[in-house]
Amino acid sequence: MKAPSALLALLAAGPLACIESPGAPTQEPARTSRPADPRFDDRFWRELIFNEHDAPGQGDFVRVLSNPSPNVYVRLGGAGGTRRVVADDRLAHIREVLPLLAEQITGRPYDGRIESGIEERGDREGWITVRFVTPEEYPDIGASCGLATPGADPGSIWFARGNDECFRNGYFRRLFAHELGHAFGLWHVGDRAAMMSSETGNDIEWFTERERYHAQLAYEVGRGAAYCGWPFGSACAGGT
Repeated sequence: MKAPSALLALLAAGPLACIESPGAPTQEPARTSRPADPRFDDRFWRELIFNEHDAPGQGDFVRVLSNPSPNVYVRLGGAGGTRRVVADDRLAHIREVLPLLAEQITGRPYDGRIESGIEERGDREGWITVRFVTPEEYPDIGASCGLATPGADPGSIWFARGNDECFRNGYFRRLFAHELGHAFGLWHVGDRAAMMSSETGNDIEWFTERERYHAQLAYEVGRGAAYCGWPFGSACAGGT
């Protein structure tokens, strides 16, 4: 796993962050044009889908997952796989909300598998692996509460299990949704009221309507699509 290009230190108590996940785009699907939707916000689209907030001009293609229902494995043990380190309530929360959050992002019912175990299974194609780690096991976690590889397959999410601030007052509920958003190909936005806000000043647990609309639009367009404004305009659809 490559080291992050930038870790965003947003709060001393535990920032939200993601790590860069380079990868070749898939074949961009053909599209037919249709009138622009008034809900479409070009700036928000560029931030959420093309990483314009954190890395202006560097987001070259849509990085949403080719498979909208990846399987998820929650590693319950530490690095050695001999001792459980994840509490029952955290695992129960993941199992409960993951299908709902995935559907909010993709617009499609989630039909992947959610498995858990104490052992390390390694990274596998078609899977997102969730790990609760210490800085000793995964130094890139640093002062962050969570990290994820945006739109990668295999995908990874890491949570800082030794940082109590990351789990107080229900904060893990937002943290999990935020990092899952990254794993499904979403980036940080400047809207402080959004789940994918680069700051930690809100306590929402679900994606906003604006996030859902633009994320689902990206999944309709498909992985590999280049930025061209309204994605179903005549220029984007090849003039058809």
